[in-house]
Amino acid sequence: MKPGAESDPFDDDPVDSTPAEVDTEPDHDVKTGPRATSTVATTQEPPYILRRSTVKEGREPVQFFLREQFIDGEREFRRELEERLETDVKKSDLREAAYAFAQEHPEEVAKILRKWGYEYR
Repeated sequence: MKPGAESDPFDDDPVDSTPAEVDTEPDHDVKTGPRATSTVATTQEPPYILRRSTVKEGREPVQFFLREQFIDGEREFRRELEERLETDVKKSDLREAAYAFAQEHPEEVAKILRKWGYEYR
């Protein structure tokens, strides 16, 4: 281009001086996992079980006291999920997924607690 010329005739894309939109929120919610985003230019990260190096990574130890019927039920539940998913399911993943589901459905949990007698407390 000649010195002093104002524009490049071969430049098809005008320069946009407006700043791009920046998404400052995390790509996932601690309780529910990845969140839906409306930003077009975001990159999608791999699913949780592929990002971690061990099943305990990023998890805090929590002690549960369970009655025998729920321990036995967990075994059956795990087998059923493994059949549906056609893969092994880690016990920690199963428990965390069940807990996440319960947190998303508090009224269903309240129904169970009422059956257990919480309405009399």
